[in-house]
Amino acid sequence: MLHVRCATDRTRLGGARAPLCAFACCLFALGLVGPARAATNNIFTVAGTLTMSGSTGDGGPATAAKLNEPNGVAATADGGYLIADTSNHAIRQVSPTGTITTVAGTLTVSGSTGDGGPATAAKLNSPDGVATTADGGYLIADTSNQVIRRVSPAG
Repeated sequence: MLHVRCATDRTRLGGARAPLCAFACCLFALGLVGPARAATNNIFTVAGTLTMSGSTGDGGPATAAKLNEPNGVAATADGGYLIADTSNHAIRQVSPTGTITTVAGTLTVSGSTGDGGPATAAKLNSPDGVATTADGGYLIADTSNQVIRRVSPAG
């Protein structure tokens, strides 16, 4: 299983390649703060509102969205990223421009249905990790369902 959590990585941020320090990546994976540029040690929130859990914000700025126990984070090829929003039972995507949308699962509704259909109609149960695949799809660690689910590039 590919699981993105607390690893030193490189990500696209503001149009520039920036190395992440391992500590900042851990905080980022938990939804507490955003990436830190190793050279400047600047750190900032890129998704979610500090200390406020919830499930709102789809279609708006990721920094105004409410997440509920975000755990796994995976960079997408276009410079955005996916977030495993664990207690919202969903995978949220942040575009390169900072807009957040739900791309898998149904916010706040847990379940185990949806194989073979659109990812947005599927029910997940506490997804704890997400990883992109070479073809542009992604894998979800659907933790409480005890399975790894695959989403095609088409969703």
